[in-house]
Amino acid sequence: MRASRLLPPAHAVPARRARRRAPAAVIVQSLHRWMRTAQAVVRQGLLHNSIDTGMLARQLMINFIGVLDLWIHQELDDDGFRAQSLYGFTLLVLANAPKKLAAPGRAG
Repeated sequence: MRASRLLPPAHAVPARRARRRAPAAVIVQSLHRWMRTAQAVVRQGLLHNSIDTGMLARQLMINFIGVLDLWIHQELDDDGFRAQSLYGFTLLVLANAPKKLAAPGRAG
């Protein structure tokens, strides 16, 4: 069989490109939700207002997608999913928290 028969017709290519753009909209929407979460953390005083909430939101989303992938592949059960999501979120916030919040009761 000739290679040209294995390739999709030319009119199918734009449809594929359109499908590739759709997930980007989902990612943008998800990132927007995580941005609201990051901004809420700053408003609550858990992080200084100089924190890059865009980067924090991106890391929160990346952590969640990783945990979601493990859950989808049944590497985590529901309780593990919740625990890992919370653990990742907590580590990201504590890594950027003021010392007085990151280590209560410790001088520093």
